[in-house]
Amino acid sequence: MLRILKIDWILTLLIISASLPSKSQDLLSRDEMASDLEFLHEALVNGHPNPFLYITPDSLDRLFSSQIASLPLVLPRLAFESRVRACVASVHCIHTSILKSKATGVRRYMPISVVVRGNRAWIISSAEDADIWKPGTELMAINGRKVSEVIPTLKSFQSGDGPSGSFEEELLSQEYNFSAVYGRFFPEDTTFLIEAKTAGRKVFIRSIPGYTRASFLALSPTPKSKKKPSSYTFYRDSINESIAVLKISAFLGNPASDYRKCFKSLSKDSAQVLVIDLRGNLGGNIYYGDELLSYVMERPWKTYVGARVGQKSWQYLDFTGKIKRVMTAARYTGLVLMQQTRYKPGNGFQFSFTPRKRRHYDGPLVVLTDGFTASTSTVVTSYLYHSQRATIVGRPSGGGDCGNSGLSYPRVELPTSKILVRWPYFWIDYAESQACAGSIVPDFPIHYSLQDMIEGKDLDLDWVRVHYE
Repeated sequence: MLRILKIDWILTLLIISASLPSKSQDLLSRDEMASDLEFLHEALVNGHPNPFLYITPDSLDRLFSSQIASLPLVLPRLAFESRVRACVASVHCIHTSILKSKATGVRRYMPISVVVRGNRAWIISSAEDADIWKPGTELMAINGRKVSEVIPTLKSFQSGDGPSGSFEEELLSQEYNFSAVYGRFFPEDTTFLIEAKTAGRKVFIRSIPGYTRASFLALSPTPKSKKKPSSYTFYRDSINESIAVLKISAFLGNPASDYRKCFKSLSKDSAQVLVIDLRGNLGGNIYYGDELLSYVMERPWKTYVGARVGQKSWQYLDFTGKIKRVMTAARYTGLVLMQQTRYKPGNGFQFSFTPRKRRHYDGPLVVLTDGFTASTSTVVTSYLYHSQRATIVGRPSGGGDCGNSGLSYPRVELPTSKILVRWPYFWIDYAESQACAGSIVPDFPIHYSLQDMIEGKDLDLDWVRVHYE
């Protein structure tokens, strides 16, 4: 009898647990959500290193007040996360974002890759049914939602530095990111009824099933290599060998030997121009960026790293965030003691750099940028831009022109929803110009047509070939 009762008790628990909403659909009350938004607002104002660079305090206050006033009685956790994303994106800081959420459940993917410009999207490639989803086909609506209204929502997934939108467009245009981000905002969509328009302006509607992550990755035409490719590639242009190209996909690993090989080659065999390709480079270790600058800068430069005067972030950090904060403080205290940096109250830590003498490159220099040129990549580009050492070619950067936050990333956890926000502690000031409008605007902007992108043309490098024949 006792055994039967025990089994009945277990079955009852299983039935009750099955009837409860899943973790991804936990409901939050209006008071709980309002409390989290008030906490986030206070944390941004008091604890962020530079919250008002691109938005005024009054505008931020109005945004949060509007979000709180429009809260319904209850919302699923995921729907509330979308509101939090909009608030976080409003400060336009590429290093402030929501960490990977467990509240999205199992997402489904559309087997299409698109390019986004403004609030429009065109198919560039498809994992299947290429005869139907031809390159150049414009998406008009997905499951009854107009694409022109969906894209602004998807752009709030993560913001770049500044309000230009170059980072957000590049993010949604990378491979299958559009589909992945769509799944975070609309996880209830398991199949997709798509209204599209061909290049010949013929409108059609097709239904396609949603793919799980595993089946979606299996459709990918490029198999994953087990060997991790190098982040640094140096080569001579196949069309014009007098053009040397240093492609840096990320400032990761130890680039010392790669830099030595590159600039040793340049010192032996003079190139007509060196192209530093930072397109698609979202950053990495800032010291590797400074090391690169030492080979090409013509005069000393300084970088200031510090917290905002009056910044108080400790009380908003979770336990893990506080541990990271303590470790960062210990690290920079050590740098001061080793005399690798100086500390000035109000300015923070000052790092001084000088150009190296051996294997220094003095010739013409071109830097290629796009919306994914950010963080450390923007540090490098900004110094070369403001010192007039290099010509910038491409599209506006995703990182800020006059500085960005970074180096230390403690995190903030919203009390009720438990949403984790990636939180920079330091502000990195590297601009030689006090004006700051956001992105670095190239000296020579290069615009790609839809056909250029479909054909995979490299108009940025073509510009170099034309001007350095």
